[in-house]
Amino acid sequence: MTETPINASRADVAAEIRRHQRFVLSSHVRPDGDAIGSQLAMAAALRALGKEVRVVNRDAAPGPLLDFPGVSQIDIAPSVSDPGDAVIVMECGDLERTGVAGLDGACVINIDHHPGNTMFGASTLPADATREYVLTHAGAQPHDATDARLVQECRARTGACGAP
Repeated sequence: MTETPINASRADVAAEIRRHQRFVLSSHVRPDGDAIGSQLAMAAALRALGKEVRVVNRDAAPGPLLDFPGVSQIDIAPSVSDPGDAVIVMECGDLERTGVAGLDGACVINIDHHPGNTMFGASTLPADATREYVLTHAGAQPHDATDARLVQECRARTGACGAP
């Protein structure tokens, strides 16, 4: 397993993302709108870069988010046997808080803003900049109505996902 340096910049994390092809994304147990929105935005950006993506959470999305674009494609599982080439954990300050075993078997990238983050994987990146990071630094831009709806609904349901 390799990890991005703890003090990595956004550019370092983007470079790490570009080096890998197969990704597993996860977030904290009992995911909220920030977790779900961040994961789906990152998954869309990675797919736009031609990456293979699997989103895995321990728990299902809350009821109000079940019709959110992409939520039905999130796998609910207690573990992964294949973490891909890299794992991106979003909105989660500790790898164990995902509740998903097996994520530590690949390069781990941590994108989170919470106090008490254990600094596993890469450096902490602010959650209010996650959308900007995903769309700008990972090299993807929203390209269709689903992307636009994802951002709009994330804001409407959670007040999150950063500025347009």
